[in-house]
Amino acid sequence: ATEAHSQGLITSPTINSTIDVDEADAAMPGGAIFWGTNAVYKSEKAKVLLGWKPSAPSLQDTVAEMVRIEAERLKS
Repeated sequence: ATEAHSQGLITSPTINSTIDVDEADAAMPGGAIFWGTNAVYKSEKAKVLLGWKPSAPSLQDTVAEMVRIEAERLKS
């Protein structure tokens, strides 16, 4: 919401509504499970045990672009 607000797409950076299970599942298959897990994933084990090194931008680094792309998609 903060990024959508900074791009002028919404009037407030605060989320004032939520969706229920049926609305989440209608938005995408398994939406209630996907959005309702509150899971936090960390790559520490992959880094330590497998020597993995991230090679792509972080999610945080791509939020502004994703919001812009989704806004353009919704306009068409």
